[in-house]
Amino acid sequence: SCFRASEFVPEVVEDLLYRKGEKGDFRGGGRFRKELEEVPQEQRRLMSVLREHTEALNWQGALELWNTEVPKDAGEEWHVLSRAVLNCLCKAMRYDEAKEVFHSMANRDTVAYNQMLLMLARLRRFMEFDQLLSRMDKEGVARSSVTYCNIMTKCKENRDWQEAVRTLEEFKAR
Repeated sequence: SCFRASEFVPEVVEDLLYRKGEKGDFRGGGRFRKELEEVPQEQRRLMSVLREHTEALNWQGALELWNTEVPKDAGEEWHVLSRAVLNCLCKAMRYDEAKEVFHSMANRDTVAYNQMLLMLARLRRFMEFDQLLSRMDKEGVARSSVTYCNIMTKCKENRDWQEAVRTLEEFKAR
């Protein structure tokens, strides 16, 4: 299968960079490596701190970092760091905080949507899940295989086997 840089969550970025050759090569690795190498050194330091916060589910630490280190008008150059903060908040199931970070992001891509969708499915917030998925489609953000897995997670949590079958058929037709 083919991996794309946008499919990886920020917390594994550094691991992937320094593990080249360990598990074999993957397509897209060069582009992904280039994307990370373009992240300024200060943001790399912050990413390392965020990684520790995420592993410990220390959402307060991630949010404090977001509020003190990231400019309020953060542009595209802060995208990787914004996704890392969002990832920590979503894993900690902090809906309100994650929603605030998500809406303030300059670029809401497939990965950011997928992080939010998985959290909403796990929190059983099905109406918000459907609204966010609809918004993703309206904004022209491409669905990935992870998006379909998140839809299936929602189906499982909602015990909606009919939607699960429809989702599986839609995914197979891609």
